[in-house]
Amino acid sequence: VMLDLCAAPGGKSTLCRSALPEGSLLVANEVMRNRSQVLAENLIKWGHPEVVVTNNDPADFTELIHLFDVILTDVPCSGEGMFRKEADAVTMWSPENVALCAARQGEILEEAAKMLRAGGYLVYSTCTFAPAENEGAVMRFLSRHPEFEVVRSAEDAVIESRERGLLDSGRPEWEEEYGQFPARIAKQVQDTYRVFPHHCDGEGHFAALLHKREEVGEVPLSSKEGKKKSRKPEKPSGGKGKPAPVSVAVKLLEEFCREVMGGIPSWVGETVPCLFGDKLYLVPKALCGESDPTEALKGIRVLRAGLCAGTVVGLDKGRGRLEPDHALALCAGAGIRTLTVNYDSAVAYLRGETLPCELRGWHTVSYCGLPLGWGKASDGVMKNHYPKGLRR
Repeated sequence: VMLDLCAAPGGKSTLCRSALPEGSLLVANEVMRNRSQVLAENLIKWGHPEVVVTNNDPADFTELIHLFDVILTDVPCSGEGMFRKEADAVTMWSPENVALCAARQGEILEEAAKMLRAGGYLVYSTCTFAPAENEGAVMRFLSRHPEFEVVRSAEDAVIESRERGLLDSGRPEWEEEYGQFPARIAKQVQDTYRVFPHHCDGEGHFAALLHKREEVGEVPLSSKEGKKKSRKPEKPSGGKGKPAPVSVAVKLLEEFCREVMGGIPSWVGETVPCLFGDKLYLVPKALCGESDPTEALKGIRVLRAGLCAGTVVGLDKGRGRLEPDHALALCAGAGIRTLTVNYDSAVAYLRGETLPCELRGWHTVSYCGLPLGWGKASDGVMKNHYPKGLRR
């Protein structure tokens, strides 16, 4: 389970999700409300079911102690490394802002330390040159947390880049309070990474890979005593013998999958279905186990609880059906019914236009092997179901 704690707009999250092994869960979080919506949109486009998007302050994750194996903290910073790229970064800079950022970064690291499992890895990064936000932040953190240590990346690309001089070592001596830290801590910080624009094709960055040593007695959240018990199974609504709403929604999804997708995708079995209003979400078991997802996510502002499969409509009229969500089209995989289009038709579809089509029923509209979204065909026309908010 991985947490991208400061994730917007989503480039890091999509890269991390691609690198994680199948069966892993990525929680992508963004503190700023407006940026979190962009994050959710981009991760839906990426098309992977095992992603949860949240909009919370790091301190809000108090119930998720020791849940994550990897935490990425690409923290808000003074942005000195962006001076050449963004004029606004220059006008916003001040010594006071550097100090403010350093204090905020310390708070973020403290919360991340609580959530990381023993044996896990914490990545800390900035886009500034300021030693107070880089080496200083890491040294202050290590002085408070002896269970952590700086380690060098074992990735071949990182090792090669360092050998070629494209990556520089950390400079603990640049921190004003350098002399106050034990030599062992300062020595560790030499194994952090700096990116200088005169040494490689890039801007200014800093990164540290921190390992949390194994500790005797630490128990993951999923097996701790005192963990909130999941609620009793949902009782049927209505009269005796009627299925619960979630059961109805799942049945409608299964019928849709068999008709349109060539069968139920294998990854569905690794999720727990949950209704949020009339929307059916498939929440990864890696987050909630077999328990009620609403309990696992209690207190967390969730924008995407795994995959939104669709909206249940028509139950009040006795002929319910599932209106598939855009996210389902983007991660459905092979076997799905597809209308393959050329470039001009793809552009027309993304503008929200209908397409000529002799097929019938739900299909994805695909260009160059990539699904764009849903369409529903009848009477020689493919009605456009591309989300209105995404149309261009």
